[in-house]
Amino acid sequence: MKVALGIENPATSPQVLLTVRDEGPGVPRDALQNIFSPFFRINGLGRQSQGNGLGLADALEAIRLHHGTIVAANLVPRGLELASGCPRRPPPQSNRLIVGSPWYTRFQTSCISAPAVNQCP
Repeated sequence: MKVALGIENPATSPQVLLTVRDEGPGVPRDALQNIFSPFFRINGLGRQSQGNGLGLADALEAIRLHHGTIVAANLVPRGLELASGCPRRPPPQSNRLIVGSPWYTRFQTSCISAPAVNQCP
């Protein structure tokens, strides 16, 4: 695994960039757009189903709350790259506190409406 941290456009609009690359099998092309969805996991030959599928959904939400972006891309011949960028300073209009996550709120609502599910946060 390789990790890089840097600052882009330091003079005009500085962005903190974080890139993580691995040398694994990558993500199937048809699943790439879903890896940031809550509870999404990739199963198949040679893949171990560990975790709950929340890591990248949490990363997306944390970066979104910091007014940033995150993207994933398969590398050639193999591997995956996750690249995220956040403004070094929040935009002027973002001086209010943002609480909650749209997907987390939906999950809480579904748990409340289905009391038999005892794995609610």
